[in-house]
Amino acid sequence: MLTIGRMARIFGVTPKILRQYESSGLFCPSHIDRWSGYRYYAPAQIPQLGRILRLNSIGLGIDEISRICSGNHSREQIRHGLEAYAERLEKNIVEHQIALNATR
Repeated sequence: MLTIGRMARIFGVTPKILRQYESSGLFCPSHIDRWSGYRYYAPAQIPQLGRILRLNSIGLGIDEISRICSGNHSREQIRHGLEAYAERLEKNIVEHQIALNATR
């Protein structure tokens, strides 16, 4: 089992981030000590957290990551979710470019 501090150090994040993921239901510890409240993660959870952090690094928020990662989505479903996100980003870029051009 990995403590919250150890898991955070492995990925270069803070324990606060892991607690936020837990409170949103996105990434929960496999065990919480009932006496101390310490959070422990199983080594098998490492790939899941890596996936979440990669999605976050490209700009997805917790809600979007939850939609993509929840349940047993196939690679195809995950790819579709990421493509939809990319389309929204492209639309957002075009809207920002129009707004910038209007101010010139």
